[in-house]
Amino acid sequence: MANETFWFGPGSRIIITTQDHRVLKSSRINHIHMVKLPSYLEALQMFCMCAFDQKDPNDGFGMRACEVISLVGKLPLGIRVMGSHFRGISEHDWREALPSLRTHLDRDTDILNILKFSYDALHDEDKRLFLHIACFFNLEPVDIVEGCLAKCFLDVTQGVRVLVEKSFISIEYNRMEMAELLVHFGRNIVREQSDSQPGKRQFLNKPIDIDEVLSDDKSDSGSVIGIDLNEDIACTSERAFERLSNLQFLRIFSKGVNPQSMNYISQKLRLLVWQGSEMTCFPSNFNPKFLVKLQMQDTKFEKLWEGIKSLPISQLPLISRNWISVIAIVWWNSLYLLGMQLISKKMDLSHCSRLVKLSLSIGNAINLQKLDLSHCSRLAELSSSIGSAVNLQEMNLECCSSLVELPFSIGNAMNLQKLYLNHCSSLMELPSSVRNLGRLRSLKLERCSKLEVNLANINLESLEYLVLSGCSSLKSYSENSTDIQELDPWIGRISSLQKLVLNGMENLVSLPQLPDSVVELDAEYCESLERLDCCFCNPGIRLNFKYCCKLNQEAIDLIIRTPTIRFAVFPTREVPRGFTCRSFGSSLTVKLNEMPLGESIKFKDCVIYADGHELRSVSGGGLICPYVSSGRHSIISSEKTDQFLPWHLHNTFVVEVKTEELTSTELAFYFEISYSGY
Repeated sequence: MANETFWFGPGSRIIITTQDHRVLKSSRINHIHMVKLPSYLEALQMFCMCAFDQKDPNDGFGMRACEVISLVGKLPLGIRVMGSHFRGISEHDWREALPSLRTHLDRDTDILNILKFSYDALHDEDKRLFLHIACFFNLEPVDIVEGCLAKCFLDVTQGVRVLVEKSFISIEYNRMEMAELLVHFGRNIVREQSDSQPGKRQFLNKPIDIDEVLSDDKSDSGSVIGIDLNEDIACTSERAFERLSNLQFLRIFSKGVNPQSMNYISQKLRLLVWQGSEMTCFPSNFNPKFLVKLQMQDTKFEKLWEGIKSLPISQLPLISRNWISVIAIVWWNSLYLLGMQLISKKMDLSHCSRLVKLSLSIGNAINLQKLDLSHCSRLAELSSSIGSAVNLQEMNLECCSSLVELPFSIGNAMNLQKLYLNHCSSLMELPSSVRNLGRLRSLKLERCSKLEVNLANINLESLEYLVLSGCSSLKSYSENSTDIQELDPWIGRISSLQKLVLNGMENLVSLPQLPDSVVELDAEYCESLERLDCCFCNPGIRLNFKYCCKLNQEAIDLIIRTPTIRFAVFPTREVPRGFTCRSFGSSLTVKLNEMPLGESIKFKDCVIYADGHELRSVSGGGLICPYVSSGRHSIISSEKTDQFLPWHLHNTFVVEVKTEELTSTELAFYFEISYSGY
């Protein structure tokens, strides 16, 4: 609209919104704010504003509104369109409409016109990449996607950057994420490549189409490059994949596909994920030289290949010739010994129930960053060369019940950040060299029932996450007891500690001062815990004292005084003093004309469920939903709990209401318990 900024008068403020980040760069815009997708709560409020003219659902529509959000996702466009679609209709009509919601999205002209306009503006290469992600690679790690598509695109990294800049995808925790609406849009485009003949499409996602292609011995299926099957089908043909000569990406999370069909799999395969396969080994003609990701979960593998197969090192699927690809091998149940030279970054051998030891060559894995040996129940020892894996950042040994000790060389793995030893029930001690792990941020020792060690001797001041649950043999700092009753005072000096888990430490009597950095304290079933010889200064801390029935009055008062904006819970049969407004039932009214009002007013609330039985939880736990209203002013706040318990005080949240927004002299608080989760 304007060629130069001096066209505008002094003091002008111009706000530009665009999907294309490069438009801002080319216009020399310096202050750029990347607008992320709304949170679940914000998405729900946006939907309710469109559907009900208010931020919270009408009575009886709460669960329905949550279902719509879970189907539509958090894309504001879809939220607005769906809110308008459901506006003013009855609950019965809602219930009838929900099953066909996805179909409605696919044909909604308002949504399709906007998405098609943006899609048509892409270059052909970027359009192809968009379709690959929508049909197969959504939620995959970025390095896996780039490794799989490196030979398919001129510059896949640049293509990913373009799609991010144009808001087609986002990257969260190193994974590509595409909004549900865009996934449907992309899959519709591919479906339209050949509506009546699925074998002429590039990608197949619907089980009915996949079943048709794999069962038809005469169909021409050379166009198919990707299959994503997540429902059971009955495909008994041994030659099911023979006609799919260009198949590059195969993901099967179902039963019914004949394992013998692997004999005819394409040699162009770059990604293979097959959960629950009946195969006992790969066929001898299977050549995995192009594979970037190989994941065989819950299989019946007894060996890798039939007979003897000689592969050059460069062709092992664990190898990355371009130093980009990442390989994961999962749940190979019959491996006894691993002895190979590794260049991969990630190695997953979890649930290898017959794995006894790792060979000395594991130390040659100089690029290995993540090693997962969890649930290797027969693993008795680690190679002493493990310390030579200098780039190792995460090692998972959970449920390695035969592991007695760690090699002293573990202290040489200077870049190790996460060490998981949960349920290592035979582990007797940690080597003193552990103190050399200066970058260790997470240490889990849950249910290491035989572990006898003075934690003060391995003082790790960089720890952020420490789990000691059920460690009944840990020594106290006085070394006079094998049943720990007090934590070492050194724990207060771990200035980076953010989460401390003490669940099930039945003999723990008191807590020392904890670092101000702690934002989460879990002390469930600490049945002897009486004293909290500390204070909690972090306003974001979460305090969990479920079933700590011996907490004294000073400890309870401390929890109540803590200015937390997050969840706190402890057992009690009465509302503590200090909560001046009280009520039985699920609602409470506060009269504002009986208290002084400033610019705003804050309320801290608590809830005690006084029934005689536990509320059964669904989807991970109950959800306390407080609704606060003053006239037409409405606020929705909620805090998820692991389990909403009887005769426990749940200190749920803090409400702040600005005086200028009040439309009544009363505030009404309503409490519900939802089981829908997020």
